[in-house]
Amino acid sequence: MDIHSLGYVRLESTVVDEWRTFAHDVLGAVVTDTPGGGLHIRLDERPMRIAIVPGSRDRLIGSGFEVRDGATLAAAVAELQAAGVAVKEGSAEEADDRKVERFVAFDDPNGNPVEIFFSPVVDGDDAQLPFGGGFLTGALGMGHVVLPSADIEAAFDFYTQVMGFRHRDSMAVKFPNGMTVRLRFLGCNPRHHTIALTQTPSEQGMRHFMLEADSIKTFGRTFARAREAGVLKTELGQHSNDEVLSFYLFCPGGFELEYGVHGRHVDDSTWLTRDLTALSYWGYWPVTKPAA
Repeated sequence: MDIHSLGYVRLESTVVDEWRTFAHDVLGAVVTDTPGGGLHIRLDERPMRIAIVPGSRDRLIGSGFEVRDGATLAAAVAELQAAGVAVKEGSAEEADDRKVERFVAFDDPNGNPVEIFFSPVVDGDDAQLPFGGGFLTGALGMGHVVLPSADIEAAFDFYTQVMGFRHRDSMAVKFPNGMTVRLRFLGCNPRHHTIALTQTPSEQGMRHFMLEADSIKTFGRTFARAREAGVLKTELGQHSNDEVLSFYLFCPGGFELEYGVHGRHVDDSTWLTRDLTALSYWGYWPVTKPAA
């Protein structure tokens, strides 16, 4: 299977209005209301990279991975079915809501909802982001997702052997409580990883997703807005795997977002997979809010 990139994420939310404010005021994205009472969040030339769907829970309802064309999608479906995966064809109305020509949906071995699509809508307009700057997308996709995987080896086999992701790095992180958590980092384009698998559970069905700024200036201004809004989870830091300079922030409904800049690009012809023991080179100190 030939996956190009992460094209979008779809999030069910109980606090749609909070997402509208957060996406515009903190992320500096363009927000559009949808007929069903949800939101489309725009980062670049595509009208939708993040969909917020009103519902009774706050959870990930779809990670959308892009393929080249209809023939590639058909081949992907055949490979999934050969592997015993139940695949559901999206309706024309559902595809229109995702701003794509066609998509299919299925669950990975740990029950994480996955979609594969081709031919996204591109309207030719600049994003007109409210604070200027931009997001690093294009050939790298919108960023990455970190998916909870209680059976991490089953997930690893599925994403590498069935979906064709390439193993970039692994990591075993020991936390202060003595628990050691295993992670796997998987890529499909020059971005170091498009998927990370973790044994750590998540009530939202996603540990976090990541967006990358186009410049250090854009990055710094977003950090300042997040600090002013009181939504920072961590201070700045630098991870040991993709070497991205980043920070984490709280999103509405309990979701978390990593916002980074200058992430590592991988050349698969020379890359050697590593088993890392340090999550970061430095930083990511928790933000301590002042006492009320």
